[in-house]
Amino acid sequence: MTNPPNDVELLQQFCLRFMNKEVKEHFKDLDNIADDSLDLTNSRHVAKRVCIHKDNDPITLTVARMLAFFFACESFQAQPIYGIPVTTFHESNYLKPQVSLHFIEKQSEANTANRRPVQAMVSYRIVDENLSQSEVNALALKIKNDFATPKLHFKKGRTKFSYRDKTKGYEFILACFDENNAEKVIKAVLGLNNHTYDEELLTDTESRKNWNVTGTQTILGKTYKKQVKRPIADVYFSHAELKIEGLPKPRILCDTTGRFPEALQKTY
Repeated sequence: MTNPPNDVELLQQFCLRFMNKEVKEHFKDLDNIADDSLDLTNSRHVAKRVCIHKDNDPITLTVARMLAFFFACESFQAQPIYGIPVTTFHESNYLKPQVSLHFIEKQSEANTANRRPVQAMVSYRIVDENLSQSEVNALALKIKNDFATPKLHFKKGRTKFSYRDKTKGYEFILACFDENNAEKVIKAVLGLNNHTYDEELLTDTESRKNWNVTGTQTILGKTYKKQVKRPIADVYFSHAELKIEGLPKPRILCDTTGRFPEALQKTY
């Protein structure tokens, strides 16, 4: 009786029997070309050569071939995942352009509190999907004027405030110190689109949890104090970005940090 294969052998057998089927299906236009005759000056030929598993591959190469196929080839991208299947995501979200406004605590204040800088983010959807470059430029300038000169700030806290007006693209959930701070930042965002604040759309939820109780945790044999959850801190506008479905990366509308030299508007 032969010994059963160990896990390494089992993985390699799996790749030879099943993964190679996926690879060959993906590269079926190259079926008439033997693997050792693939043209290494042709990118598609190279891709197949890289992804096809061989019986004598060491385990590191086996794993590398799997990763190459997973990240570079379309077989595993037929159903993209946004935390949920993309078909479900499309049903619940119209993928309209999204503006995100980022805030962060001053490093000096974070150092005093012995923590990493507290961050916050507010975003909304632009209902009109047919954005022109001139409209984007105008939005970037308005964000600079309203949020960056001077930097708009608010006190982040432990009460959750919700403001929803889906027809206009707003679904805010903010952790703020009080209602005044929530109104301050919401009104500023609405002002970017010349929309009027409706106090009846604002709701709040205050948790009874004692957020000051942190305790300790052991990491690598050492005891550390846990960070306070929902810390109270003043957060200041840092940058704004525009995400549009189809663009490879967000467009930076305004930057106050110096991290984004490509920003349309800068204040540093």
